[in-house]
Amino acid sequence: MSINKLVSIKVPILEAFGDIGLDHTKNYPDFVRWAVRAEKEIGSAHALTRQIKTLTVDKYRVEIPCEAMYIQKVLLGDYSKDVADILFDSYCTTAYNTSFTATDTFLVVDNPGAGREVTFGGLRWEIQDNHIVFSGMYDKQKVTVQYLGVEKDQDGLPKVGENHTEAIVAYIMYRYAQRSRFTPNKMDLGDLQMLKRDWGVLASEARAMDDQPSESDHNEMVALLHNSFSGFGFDVNMHNREY
Repeated sequence: MSINKLVSIKVPILEAFGDIGLDHTKNYPDFVRWAVRAEKEIGSAHALTRQIKTLTVDKYRVEIPCEAMYIQKVLLGDYSKDVADILFDSYCTTAYNTSFTATDTFLVVDNPGAGREVTFGGLRWEIQDNHIVFSGMYDKQKVTVQYLGVEKDQDGLPKVGENHTEAIVAYIMYRYAQRSRFTPNKMDLGDLQMLKRDWGVLASEARAMDDQPSESDHNEMVALLHNSFSGFGFDVNMHNREY
């Protein structure tokens, strides 16, 4: 299994400053904004970590932490991380084949990507505008939320996969060149298009590296490609986007 090392998003930002030859003081906010945009465009589940937080309900809704990407499980009540882990593991792992009634503290077990959710007790909720919205009033009560969220560095900036660095640098350079079109020192349109192509290629490579097959998967694909009966069809369909 490959190791997906995370680094601060400042790493590609500082590399971009060095490559362009700029003083980072003036342009730093723009470079941060572009770097975050590039990371969102690339996307990676490897940059997300499991996190647990206790939040306070304001009347009938509670704001979700801004770094959260997927809400997994929610408990009504204030629990430490260790206790929440025990409760989640004890009940959620058997949620699909066990019936029990003493679980009113559970709101929901949400399994992103599986297309189903399981509700315990009579409490209902949904997500609207980055808030968990309840069907009833639970003002000032505590909820413990487990979610997959973006890991941050000591300055509060997101961490990104180390293999995304080159792609993020390319995107920053492309956006900086694009902005030059509105200044007296316009960059040549051909150079701008070249930078855009570089960003596209590097972003695709970064996504591919995130999903790099294991050695056994690679050997299986090689065997399929060289199979006299299935190889041709497998090769054609693997590279045919339309189908």
